Amino acid sequence: MAQFCIKDHISNAPWGTLVYMAPERLLEGQLFPASDVYSFGVILWEMYHGQRPYEGMHAAQIVMACAQGSTCLEWSKDSCSEIARISRACMASSPHDRPTFAILMHELASLEDRVRMDGMRISKSFDAASGRCVR
Repeated sequence: MAQFCIKDHISNAPWGTLVYMAPERLLEGQLFPASDVYSFGVILWEMYHGQRPYEGMHAAQIVMACAQGSTCLEWSKDSCSEIARISRACMASSPHDRPTFAILMHELASLEDRVRMDGMRISKSFDAASGRCVR
């Protein structure tokens, strides 16, 4: 989205779905390719947890958390470390600290290879068939 918008249109209006919006877009109206990476990290969190991001929070609470540098989208210690690491990297506060989609494609392909080699397990605690960590 950022690539298309940057090429054809520059806007300072914060448009998009609030819960997926990168801090730089939400707070400063800036849009970078890394803004889409942030949104991807939120989507990974949402798919893993099976719930909407920031569920039960009001828009003002989300904006305040974002302004303070907190995403409020935490990963518990028993979460799959591989997926959590990728999601956290995508949701880094600074767009310069986020991986590119090219890097993400490589990391996800590598993760897929390990899943296939390990009999559908990313680690001892992750079951790819269910998409959940198991104990």
